[in-house]
Amino acid sequence: MILDRREDAKPGGAIVVGLGRVGELSRGSLADAFTEAVLSYVLKLVEERPDESHDEIEIVTLLIGSSEAGLTIEESIEAMFDAVLTANYRLLDDTSTERPLRIGKLTFVELYQDLAVQALHSIRRLAATNPDCEPADELFELEAGRRRVFIDPDPRWWLRLVIQGEIEAAKEGAGDEKAPARLELLKFSLLGDRARAETLNLAVNPDLVDGMIQDAMHNLQDDPEVGKTLFELLLPNYLKLAAPKQRHLVLAIDDQTARFPWELMVDRTGGDDAAGALQGGLIRQLFTEEYREQVLTPTATNALVIGDPPSNWAELPGAQEEARGVTEWLETAGFDVTSAIQPSTAEVLKTLFTEDYRVLHLAGHGDYKPGDKNRTGMVIGTDRFLTPAVIEQMRQVPELVFINCCHLGYIDSSRQRKEEPRAFHRLAANLGAQLIRMGVRAVVAAGWPVDDHAALTFARTFYERMLAGTEFGMAVLEARKATYWDHANSNTWGAYQCYGDPAYRLVRRKRHDDGDDAFPFVAPFELIASLDNVVSSARAKGSGSPSYLNWLDEHERFPRNWRQRADVATAFGRAYAEIGEYESAVHHYRRATELEDGLMTLKDIEQLGNMEVRFGRKAGDADAIRAGLERLLQVLDLGPTSERWSLLGGSYKRLAIVTRGKERLEALEKMGDAYKAAYEMALDKTGEVDTYPLLNYVTARVLLRRKDDGLGDLPALLRKAEEAAPERLARRPTFWNAVIGADAALVRYLAAGKLSQKAKRQEVVDGFLAGKTRAASPREFDSVVANVKFMIAMRSDPALTRGRSERAKRARADVEDLEKLLVAMEALPTAAS
Repeated sequence: MILDRREDAKPGGAIVVGLGRVGELSRGSLADAFTEAVLSYVLKLVEERPDESHDEIEIVTLLIGSSEAGLTIEESIEAMFDAVLTANYRLLDDTSTERPLRIGKLTFVELYQDLAVQALHSIRRLAATNPDCEPADELFELEAGRRRVFIDPDPRWWLRLVIQGEIEAAKEGAGDEKAPARLELLKFSLLGDRARAETLNLAVNPDLVDGMIQDAMHNLQDDPEVGKTLFELLLPNYLKLAAPKQRHLVLAIDDQTARFPWELMVDRTGGDDAAGALQGGLIRQLFTEEYREQVLTPTATNALVIGDPPSNWAELPGAQEEARGVTEWLETAGFDVTSAIQPSTAEVLKTLFTEDYRVLHLAGHGDYKPGDKNRTGMVIGTDRFLTPAVIEQMRQVPELVFINCCHLGYIDSSRQRKEEPRAFHRLAANLGAQLIRMGVRAVVAAGWPVDDHAALTFARTFYERMLAGTEFGMAVLEARKATYWDHANSNTWGAYQCYGDPAYRLVRRKRHDDGDDAFPFVAPFELIASLDNVVSSARAKGSGSPSYLNWLDEHERFPRNWRQRADVATAFGRAYAEIGEYESAVHHYRRATELEDGLMTLKDIEQLGNMEVRFGRKAGDADAIRAGLERLLQVLDLGPTSERWSLLGGSYKRLAIVTRGKERLEALEKMGDAYKAAYEMALDKTGEVDTYPLLNYVTARVLLRRKDDGLGDLPALLRKAEEAAPERLARRPTFWNAVIGADAALVRYLAAGKLSQKAKRQEVVDGFLAGKTRAASPREFDSVVANVKFMIAMRSDPALTRGRSERAKRARADVEDLEKLLVAMEALPTAAS
């Protein structure tokens, strides 16, 4: 602990916290260490600065232990937040100081922007469920912050513990004494963060353990002593000592070990009576030799909820209430729910098999009869059961199944079924087991009778988290915690045996959990990155989807101070430009020119001119095109480049489309001059042929030809483009490089008057088809079609034929040929078809 005694020292000191050996840090140990460190700091602060007020102390900390040390960012933040709360409670109880002591602000410092963004999102999610947490509105950036392109994947850090059971034949002992008739051997393999997988064996007395488990299952009262006893009996001593407090854990178990209630186990040295499954996530995965090889899963958001079918058993109002609640929660989240409250046997079967469901929720009575497959399952009528054999007939497998029935989660070890030795490696015939074999992504099944109110709390919390996009493992953890705290005397929180991938999500995570009005980004560069992703996606998928425009419109409501950033404005300009909303793109680019932060680049000014031209073309507004041309000419004066000459050529091309007569002719001439300059500059600087400006220059030449007696150097120029095509395509396999040959053939045959030949037209069409089916986005192919339409418009203008009858006749023939070509191109199939 170091305090800087200088007045206004920055920083005011340092706290160094020991975290133990590498690889052993857990959420719990971090919280404990941070609590002691914070308390030590506060007491030292009071001791050395007694005259100062310490009612709102601020702590500035790094993200301790996140990622590399075994914790996620969210776990690191939650641990330190809990530590501060614990410290404040202890300070509140401290009567040795005259003034109240309280840590009022916790600030996290992170070097890399991506991790800082994740941290603030984690704080926001924490605040959504904890009224003591008030998050910052946005990320505060200092000059020393860094960005990075390559990011190591953030490990999920769910440890894997494999637990398998074996039956050993007893060996005879010395003398007249004999060893016990049978011993059950548990084999443990911890798959952690080391290269080796450590395997341990433990001999247990199954009769002793099973008796204790049966007592716990038939007693709805929570008894931590049972959990502590099971912990001592069922874990090797090495694992007890190395038990990772508050570490997320996946138990890979078989039918021998699935019957043990691992969720109830409590480490009595942990400092409280909370089980490990309440401190860190605990999810099961099942070894099975029987499984459906081809799993079909519904894609629609359909759900089936069955609640308390009538029978000769007692009515279950709690199951009915639960079914109604689950129906409401799913419908609110957009699911199409089939709800069956107290349905008849026939109704259950009809609803189950006349539709495919992504979610299946069963609440009611369940019965398990070892050896009697016809009486194992959910009760759906008097002496009628929804058995595994019936479930097996479902053609498509639900993703998520929640079984809230007495005993339905119980798994038989088959230990007593001596006539079936293979049963040691199979699950018993119950609904949960059958669904797992069928390939369900996640199964939640009650292993013993549950308390109605506690069961409703568990279900509500679980569905709230899953429908908000939370991962399965964390949703289960939150549901267990909520049930434990709200129903302190019930063991229902531990009754649910949850099988699946802890990373499974029912729906994609919502951008924010604070409500629909909350802005989802915490830093300007995060918004900019998402806008650039819109650009990339639109390039790949085409600009026609209204979802892009809706997304952009929704995110125009960014924080007021970000409106003074030109980089944000130009990012919106790029995104609107890519989806073809040129007017909105121009608006944002122009706004960026008025901002004083200097974050607008010359490239952005280029694009402003380009968007002004494109907007003018779309609106048929020649004045808007001229304004864009003027801006592009100003940029060109600052420093000519091949790209700027090409932009200028494209702008004159668009001006030619919206004008007529003499102005069209002049625009076409300037188009050719600009593309020629672009081609020659690229050739001079790189020694390579840039086919885009070259082909556009040749096109302008063909459309402007004043003589019909030869092609001059056009064939040689076209050969240059064709010769450059293979190398360009090999280096960059884009659509534009794939259709260089087709573009060159189109111009050659147009110039030579050979498009009238069907074979020549088909050659051009085939060339464009090869490019389209290989790499074209809809926007790119639309540009090719638009170029043919441009040629038709130019050849249809009498001003370009100089009024001579032969030239006019030739132009009319060209238009007819181009129109035939256009029809064939517009009929081309897509890559998908």
